[in-house]
Amino acid sequence: MSKAPVKLRHSPPDLHERPGFLVRRANQILMSLAEQETAKIGLTPPQHVHLLALGRWGALDQITLGKALGIDRATVGQVVGRLEARGLLQRKLDPKDGRRRIVALTSRGRDLLKPANAAALNVSERLLAALDQRERKEIVRLLTKLVTALADEAPTIAEPVAATSRTGTGTRASTGALRARRPRKFAGLTRD
Repeated sequence: MSKAPVKLRHSPPDLHERPGFLVRRANQILMSLAEQETAKIGLTPPQHVHLLALGRWGALDQITLGKALGIDRATVGQVVGRLEARGLLQRKLDPKDGRRRIVALTSRGRDLLKPANAAALNVSERLLAALDQRERKEIVRLLTKLVTALADEAPTIAEPVAATSRTGTGTRASTGALRARRPRKFAGLTRD
């Protein structure tokens, strides 16, 4: 004898009303906009964000750079290698710790900062064009709240860069704004 179908109290939302679908769709649109804008200055979106990070924080070791961006070590190494091959940045061994590689912009990389910042502003403007100023502030506030609350669920850590990290000393900010303060659990492993 078969059971009667389960009746839900509330019908599930339409696909186009689900937060996960909307965030994924917004990310698709964002990446398309980013690819269009960064292509105008000869960069890919990952190269663009690495360049902007180094422009903002100055020379960093590769691990700190990856953590600041929430990007894994292997990807950082690949992007940095491509930017180095184009003469936009340079890597050198840390004189205090030969295991670490310090990454810094070259003069060619610094020359690209103004158009790179303009591209970032264009992406943001195009992404948020349908929103008024109050809505723009609110969406940023809500996204920050979500990212902060869900930081433990991410496969990579994203944490702010402390002023002392700029020279590659390895000291990181302890604000916890983008990283939870407790050890992280991911795929059965604990990482901190």
